[in-house]
Amino acid sequence: MINKTIGVIGCGNMGSELIKRLSGAVRRGRLMAYDADSARRNAMRRYKAVIAKDNIALAKQCGVIILAVKPKDIEGLLGRIKKFITKDKLLISIAAGITTGYIERSLGGGAVVVRAMPNMPARIGEGISSLSRGTFAKGSDFKIAKEIFSKLGDVVQVDEDLVDAVTA
Repeated sequence: MINKTIGVIGCGNMGSELIKRLSGAVRRGRLMAYDADSARRNAMRRYKAVIAKDNIALAKQCGVIILAVKPKDIEGLLGRIKKFITKDKLLISIAAGITTGYIERSLGGGAVVVRAMPNMPARIGEGISSLSRGTFAKGSDFKIAKEIFSKLGDVVQVDEDLVDAVTA
C-alpha cells in the first residue's frame, strides 16, 4: 500500500483512470483530485477521492502529485504550484511531449520529477506505461511511480530520449 497522499491534477481519461485504480491502493483520505471542470472533479467522489479546492491546495497537501493535464496547460499549472513544490515532493507528469528537464527548469530548486507515458489499454488495466527518471529522482521515487502505474498494467523504465519511440 502506498503510504503518501497522492494528488491527481486533471480528471480526464487517464487522470480519472488513475484515481479509480488507486482508490483501493491508498488509505482513505490519501487520494486527492482536482480538475478545472467541476463535473469531472465531482465525479471523482465516487472513488473516494478528496476533492481539492484548487491546484494550490492539492500541491500543498500531497507528497506525490500527478500532472494529468494537456501539454498546453502545463506551463500555467507549473507557474501556479511552483512555490509549493519542495524537494520532498514527487511530481509525475503524463503530459505528452513535456520533458522532465522542462518541468525541472520551470520549477527550479531540484524538483523531483518522473515522466510517465501510459497507453490507452491502461483504461482496462492491461496497459503498458513507460517511466523515465528526471535528474533529481532517486530509486525510491521511481519505486513509488512504478507502484502507482502498475495499477494500470505493466511498467517499463526507459531513458527519456526513447519515450517518443516507446509511445509510438
